[in-house]
Amino acid sequence: MTDTVNLPPDMAKQLRMLREDYARQLPGKLELIRQAFSNRDSEEGALQTLRFLAHNLAGSGATFGFPGLSEIAQQIETLVDGALNVGRSLNETESKDVADLLQILHSIALKPAEPVASPTVPRLMAPGVSKKLVYLVEDDAALAAELALQLGHFGFRVTVFDSPEKLAGAIADPELAAVVMDIVFPQGDLAGAEAVIKLAMAERLMVPVVFTSVRGDLPARLAAVRAGAAAYITKPIDVRSLVKMLDSLTSDQLPEPYRVLIADDTEQLAGHYAVQWHSVKTQYNWIP
Repeated sequence: MTDTVNLPPDMAKQLRMLREDYARQLPGKLELIRQAFSNRDSEEGALQTLRFLAHNLAGSGATFGFPGLSEIAQQIETLVDGALNVGRSLNETESKDVADLLQILHSIALKPAEPVASPTVPRLMAPGVSKKLVYLVEDDAALAAELALQLGHFGFRVTVFDSPEKLAGAIADPELAAVVMDIVFPQGDLAGAEAVIKLAMAERLMVPVVFTSVRGDLPARLAAVRAGAAAYITKPIDVRSLVKMLDSLTSDQLPEPYRVLIADDTEQLAGHYAVQWHSVKTQYNWIP
């Protein structure tokens, strides 16, 4: 569990092909964003679509070698989100800002992708050991394919769903070990967390959930906490961190209990405090 492995040549080739496909699809992605922006005042839901498309681009760009796309797309998402949160369309200044940012997006997309370092991650299990099942809920197909490929190589069997609704129809598998899920979906800014809450309340989802999102704001993190998140990882996803997190969450080994040092001038009171901590209720150190 302490050694590391590099990507084998066949997997490196698959990742390279995924990144090349992403670059080829960029013009189409940007055209959809442009159309949503053009229709923001004439078509119902166009502004929400613009925010969602910008969100997806912000979450995937850096992963595929376009960190500038992620940065600019996140600025667009923030501008649109500010207007939608107070129930209005973009004002003149905001519209000009978004238009300028769209021009920057197009100029960045014309440049070659930056090299993306392949991760070197801990080996999770010995050969022959059954891989643990992880459900990946991600509506960005390119990002889901790359993440599933990497997680699959490093010790997990991954099933991908592109919506919370499809997750709800497939959670009965007894081999399921964990769920990795985005926060934002077309159904809503917090649709991922809301879906997990419903499944947990119905006692249909009893495994750890790791939320991922380009959003790092407090409302998104609070929604994840309320949904009982085991972890929250912001995009672009660092595969090494995700692998370590999943390895820890799905390990059969019990975690080492916390050790607490209590400093108090009354031994009886220190003993009372110690009893409140189940992990140290049979042993504690008292420093007067």
